[in-house]
Amino acid sequence: MRRFGVWIHPEAPGRVEAWGELCISTVPDLQARILRALDEQPDGPLVVDLRRVWFCDLAGLRAVWWIRDLGRSAGAEVRVCESPSIRHVARLVGQIRIARIA
Repeated sequence: MRRFGVWIHPEAPGRVEAWGELCISTVPDLQARILRALDEQPDGPLVVDLRRVWFCDLAGLRAVWWIRDLGRSAGAEVRVCESPSIRHVARLVGQIRIARIA
């Protein structure tokens, strides 16, 4: 059984969808699909749907930040739809920064 899947939506080339565990071993798959989607539709908006990601580690969160930064640097409109697990990790990282633990 696969623990992660990512694809460019067949009816909407500017839409990338992913499900499963977004972690250090699956981030490269997501990044490759994001780059491919941007190459296929450089002028259109890109929607990255991660609402079905049920696990996210710090590498996965960094990938979400990378997607946003990539959009800004390319001048592309990028929208990321996050899952509760991604928001949870982002909150924890924010709390660590506020507490100055790391």
